Amino acid sequence: SEITFVNITSLSRLSWTSPGPMSRNIVRINFPLLLELNQFFMENEFSIRKIYAPLLETMTRFQLENTSTIEVIFSSLKYINSIFSIQNNAQLLSLDFPQLELIDHMNDNLSIDNNPLLLAIEWNQLTDIKTNVNYNSFYIYNNASLERIELNALEDVESNFQIENNSSLETIELQQLVNVHRRFFISNNDALTSLSAPQLFSVGDYLFSGSSLYISNNTLLSNLDLSSFRKAYGGLNVTCLLYT
Repeated sequence: SEITFVNITSLSRLSWTSPGPMSRNIVRINFPLLLELNQFFMENEFSIRKIYAPLLETMTRFQLENTSTIEVIFSSLKYINSIFSIQNNAQLLSLDFPQLELIDHMNDNLSIDNNPLLLAIEWNQLTDIKTNVNYNSFYIYNNASLERIELNALEDVESNFQIENNSSLETIELQQLVNVHRRFFISNNDALTSLSAPQLFSVGDYLFSGSSLYISNNTLLSNLDLSSFRKAYGGLNVTCLLYT
């Protein structure tokens, strides 16, 4: 069955758990008129399969951790302003955020981690990833079925940018990315054949020290487009390319 919150347009906090894996009477949550949500927190929840909020535009905190959710549809979401964590969701297939423009993860990492059935991340309106903490990271890690990542409007990343240990990942497209102000790490993606960031100009900055560009152990990588690249503050490491 499903539950629909017909007249709710704004929420301060949504926290949802179920008492255990046998609690399966509600499988879908609908918020047809929800525009603004401060905190979304779903953890250790094994009944909900779909979350639907087609008009939601802004969110402060989004955490989906250790659930049986299959699909999250936020068709109008534009801004996420703090914590963003999608981890350990064994059935998750889709994150439908086609209008997402800005993620500002102020005090924590932004993580898409260990979602073994997630197939693609296609957020082609996302232009900026911001942070106010030097060591924060945007990372996509250990998603076993993930085949492609498309962030083709992304221009500027203030945090570390890390894509690692996604064993089925074949393609990464970052067609408009110009600057990554901390580390740019692409490593240990066994099936990766193409990494395209033709506008990338620099990684790191004058406030940063350490290895800033690291592309390593992607053993099938045969197409690497960094044709506008000019500056790396700190170390640069590119290894394990497939030469043909």
